[in-house]
Amino acid sequence: MSSSVANPNFDGKGSYLIFNVGDAILISDLNSQDKDPIKSIHFSNSNPVCHAFDQDAKDGHDLLIGLFSGDVYSVSLRQQLQDVGKKIVGAHHYNKD
Repeated sequence: MSSSVANPNFDGKGSYLIFNVGDAILISDLNSQDKDPIKSIHFSNSNPVCHAFDQDAKDGHDLLIGLFSGDVYSVSLRQQLQDVGKKIVGAHHYNKD
């Protein structure tokens, strides 16, 4: 778990653009004029190659991230937006190693 300070400006209810570049997943506020992403999640073990968002996810883990290595992370978009760190928080990690 990360001990980073919470980012109260983003509650996960807005419109977001999620994209992967290199070793990171970047999340931007779709309605913002700011060019920098509001959150970047960096992976040290492999590069993300795909992601999917399901706003109707029952368990709150509404974002899936697939890495080139075959690892899959299930996370809460809201939880990622509320944490200002560059590491993934509160993730379920599948197909590890």
